[in-house]
Amino acid sequence: MRTVPASLRLPLQLSVFAAAYYLGAMAYIALYWRTGDLPPIWPPAGLYLAVLLLAPPGRWPWWIAAAAPAGLAAFLIAHLCFLAALMPLAAPTRPRLAAAGLTVASCVALLVWFWPRLIAEGMAVPVTLYIAVLGAMVCAALLAD
Repeated sequence: MRTVPASLRLPLQLSVFAAAYYLGAMAYIALYWRTGDLPPIWPPAGLYLAVLLLAPPGRWPWWIAAAAPAGLAAFLIAHLCFLAALMPLAAPTRPRLAAAGLTVASCVALLVWFWPRLIAEGMAVPVTLYIAVLGAMVCAALLAD
């Protein structure tokens, strides 16, 4: 039986954890879409808690960093699903359109305000994508009847 080299053990564990965290988040989203009710617990929370309890505190930043992209990806997919569900319900009125316009203006203002820092950090594309999806979902919710 071959063992995993010590230098690869932590990266492999982090990858498996991130994948399991993502799958747990997707299971939560699937439960919601299947039943229409939000389950009272966030499935990856138990996994996250177990990992942090078992890991030495000095390694916690690695585990937190592994869960962050998986959680963001799951939330992005969930918001796209909500957007798809809300779009057919749109019933535009002047007040709703004004609220949606204010939301779009706020999203653009935030991007303009933070743009130099986003470019410097190499985060312009993912943050713009995330704000665009969230802004679109909020607009769809504001326009829904």
